[in-house]
Amino acid sequence: METFPAVAEEVLREFQVLLQHSPPPIGSTRMLQLVAINMFAVYNSQPKECISEDCRSVIQEQATALGLSMFALLVRRCTNLLRECAPVQAQEMEQEDEEDDIKVSALPQDLKELLPSVKVWSDWMLGHPDTWNPPPTSLELPKQVSVDVWATLADFCNILTTVNQSEVPLYKDPDDDLALLSLEEDRLLSGFVPLLVAPQEPCYVERTSDKVIAADCKRVTVLKYFLEALCGQEEPLLAFKGGKYVSVAPVPDAMGKEMGSQEGKQLEDQVRDLDVCPLLEKVLEVFKLTYGIWEVLQVLPSVLTGMVLFPDLKSLGRATKLQQNSAVTDPELDTSQHRLPSCVPEIWKEDDVRIEAFEDDSETEGSGGEMDIKELRAKKQALARKVAEQQRRQDKIQAVLKDQSQMRQMEVEIRPVFLVPDTNGFIDHLSSLVTLLDCRKFILVVPLIVINELDGLAKGPEMEHRAAGYARQVQERARKSIEFLEERFESRDNCLRALTSRGNELESISFRSEDTTGQQGNNDDLILSCCLHYCNDKAKDFMPSNKDDPIRLLREVVLLTDDRNLRVKALTRNVPVRDIPTFLKWAQEG
Repeated sequence: METFPAVAEEVLREFQVLLQHSPPPIGSTRMLQLVAINMFAVYNSQPKECISEDCRSVIQEQATALGLSMFALLVRRCTNLLRECAPVQAQEMEQEDEEDDIKVSALPQDLKELLPSVKVWSDWMLGHPDTWNPPPTSLELPKQVSVDVWATLADFCNILTTVNQSEVPLYKDPDDDLALLSLEEDRLLSGFVPLLVAPQEPCYVERTSDKVIAADCKRVTVLKYFLEALCGQEEPLLAFKGGKYVSVAPVPDAMGKEMGSQEGKQLEDQVRDLDVCPLLEKVLEVFKLTYGIWEVLQVLPSVLTGMVLFPDLKSLGRATKLQQNSAVTDPELDTSQHRLPSCVPEIWKEDDVRIEAFEDDSETEGSGGEMDIKELRAKKQALARKVAEQQRRQDKIQAVLKDQSQMRQMEVEIRPVFLVPDTNGFIDHLSSLVTLLDCRKFILVVPLIVINELDGLAKGPEMEHRAAGYARQVQERARKSIEFLEERFESRDNCLRALTSRGNELESISFRSEDTTGQQGNNDDLILSCCLHYCNDKAKDFMPSNKDDPIRLLREVVLLTDDRNLRVKALTRNVPVRDIPTFLKWAQEG
């Protein structure tokens, strides 16, 4: 998880370069596979036990953010291709005295290669709105690869309105003269679990129509519906303003702190450097926490005026109530010329004084009108939901910790006698295993499944010249490991044993094939079963006489592995586990 932002940055950088090539170096099928991988990553990272219906894990947040970023790069490329196509199409339309719309048949081939992937991702978003709305926390990326997903979609929506998808008529109801239109991407991803809930409506076309153009018309139709759906969300992400679509999605920090925005830092410094009274600092902090730094700057003149007219919160509260009641009797408190902005929080509490902000029916100066007020309220609601979600998570964690504290404690005493390495231990740390074996303090137990895996790696590819780079290096290390084991087993080394997954010890590995059919789990589970062979726990041995005393387990086996998943499995079964360098240092060998 620590390296995810760096890996995501590299992925987006490579994907951005890939999209710039014309024609695309990979076809539409490969691009669909990339999109499907992102869908699966989001689906596979969803929490198993959700605290609430809209809860998302950190891994899922990052996977969703990466998928949306790649989708935005894909959409931006489509937007640029449409813009390049629009001037040429406009000239042709002027010569033919027709409408100035882009025909689907005139779309560039590069765009036609990308449309299936854009359409499939939009299907996934329509089927999983709770996964991406509210938008996930943005990744910390440099400016070169960072992209505003919703602004990019707004630009795409504006240019897509110029595409005429009625070139081939599409019908919803079947008829004898019509044929069912099936898209290639829908056929390829049929049965793909993340897309099972995506809306799929049958579409019919005339039997004599061009099926290729009809498919592109269908894709454009779906994309237009998807972009309109973004405007119709409960929390709209796009809106139609001033004759075009714009993004109204809330920014995580309202200033892009998570994106490393230099402009945001400068504006924060401007507010921080203001020489204001403590009361004004409190007011500005309320605005900053509730809405963001932009709103602080917008309402700052009005707030300053309020601080001059009402030096303390009590007089400010009285003036507010007088304004609401339209009964100003004190000329010093006449604020008709100095109204506070409508985005002032409705309830401020200070020293048990309740201050209610008023709402002006007319547009307030600098507020941007009714739509801006709605945007601010939407941001406030999104922030309130985020805080509530964080609180629910904290409550859940505290509940788990409380349950754990009430459970009987367990102590594990480790006296290492048997060391069980996995396959990667021989590949990466063969010299360290030789050192542990030669010290004669421990018994090295090699699972038979590990020896079989080393045999497979040692054989390598069918044609030797095909093995190159790291694969060739792994192959050589596996061969050395097999030679070492065969030599030691032939010499009857007392500190070396081979163990089957059923717990049978072997004195020789000349015949080392093992039938694992019928056994549950993968190879990691078979390795772990070898460790459990040396964990013969009997209740009378570890259960304390006093019920308040902790349970004490004795372990003489240690699993040696760097594999994180195998380590987690081992710990859940109370099997001690260490990586080889750490254990070697603890044993003071080498």
